[in-house]
Amino acid sequence: CILNSSRKDSKSWEADALSHGVFTYCILNAFNAAQTPEVRLLWLADYVQTEVSRLSKGKQESTARIFGDILKLLLYKRPA
Repeated sequence: CILNSSRKDSKSWEADALSHGVFTYCILNAFNAAQTPEVRLLWLADYVQTEVSRLSKGKQESTARIFGDILKLLLYKRPA
């Protein structure tokens, strides 16, 4: 799987208010935003793409390339 912060022909945006670049902020925030105790790859990719676009007001568009049968790959499980 490859998650890119932006398309190859565009810029990645920094946001002082977020203390990170928009993409990094979205990756870090995803684990707190998850509504389930498990975070899977497909959900993370979708969340990051949606949030990057929203927070950058459409100026940045994250992309994802997922290879093979890893769509449901478990990335994180909250302790019980």
